[in-house]
Amino acid sequence: MAVKTLKDVTEIDEVYTYSDIDIFMNIENNDILLLKDYASVYQAVWNILNTDPGEMPMLATFGLNLKRLIFEPNSNSSQIKNIIIKGIEAWEDRIEIVDLNISKSGVDNNVVTLEFIFQMGNQTILQSYDITK
Repeated sequence: MAVKTLKDVTEIDEVYTYSDIDIFMNIENNDILLLKDYASVYQAVWNILNTDPGEMPMLATFGLNLKRLIFEPNSNSSQIKNIIIKGIEAWEDRIEIVDLNISKSGVDNNVVTLEFIFQMGNQTILQSYDITK
């Protein structure tokens, strides 16, 4: 099983029809950016990880409240791992999580890195997300 990164899957053989609107503007034409294929999935997972439940008015249960959980002094990493996996599985059906590793770094452990191995179609993708305090 070959593991790929986001850079590797920007030009893959399979054709995906996923797309999302990016939160950043396209400075070339002063319009919104349209994310396609894996970039749209990356953005969707990032949104799930960085949104607290109740933050989106029409989707009250969307999000994970992750910052509160991972930066608590006595946080249980296996419980946090379960919450992350269940939350992503509930809101993002375009991928399957094969593995998730959680590590802390920075001054006073103020950065948590979530390293995922995703299955998307027949592609296996390695992707990291940094969550800061």
